[in-house]
Amino acid sequence: MDKDERKLRSLEGLGYIAAFMIGLGSLVDSKALDYFNILGLVFAIIVIIRLMVMNISMGLVQRLYEPPGSLDSELAALDDQTGG
Repeated sequence: MDKDERKLRSLEGLGYIAAFMIGLGSLVDSKALDYFNILGLVFAIIVIIRLMVMNISMGLVQRLYEPPGSLDSELAALDDQTGG
């Protein structure tokens, strides 16, 4: 299991814990569980933001490794545009 997969699995686990905390805090009417609910919401927001950051960074890495266009085809297109 590589580093990114471990991060995704741990974030998935945190997401499940956050969902459980939100659900439990909303079902039971107790002052102590209100804080539990708030903490679950904070965990959920952290997980969502972290997943978005990972998605953006993975997209940037993929763009870096895309093969560049052929130089010959770019020169041919430039010649066609200039009429040369």
